[in-house]
Amino acid sequence: MQGGYVAFGGIWGAYLPLIDGLRDELNVLHVQYYNNGAVYTPYATQGLTEGSVDMLVAASRMLIEGFTTNNGTGPYAFRGLRPDQVAFGLPSGPSSANSGLASVANITAALNCLTKLQQCGAIKPPVAYPSLRGVMTWSINWDKKDGLAFSRGVRNALNALP
Repeated sequence: MQGGYVAFGGIWGAYLPLIDGLRDELNVLHVQYYNNGAVYTPYATQGLTEGSVDMLVAASRMLIEGFTTNNGTGPYAFRGLRPDQVAFGLPSGPSSANSGLASVANITAALNCLTKLQQCGAIKPPVAYPSLRGVMTWSINWDKKDGLAFSRGVRNALNALP
């Protein structure tokens, strides 16, 4: 979805009109924030490293605040969703994805940045989004294989949210 910032055509921006068309029916959208390589956003001049606090915050801001495709030149402007419709999707551990693993510390910091404006890196939202929906993982089965480190750590972070 965030790939639509760089290129509207093909797989990158193709989902944006669908999301816009379903926005009133969506309960939650959890975009895959991994296996994508560097993520380009309106908030940085270079690609952001998968799993970093800045990438998690920037990708979530794009879903909430919206953005214009093709590096801000159009042709499509995605309007953004309500914060309570947005969750980020992350691999549960080293067994579940080729790239994009985020540490529990980075996930916690990103959640706190987005919901409380605390623990932000270089990228910070203009306002807090206390109703941010949360985190989805791929997959709980891989998390079990990896000792449940993701679900236990992220659960603690989610419990501390507003």
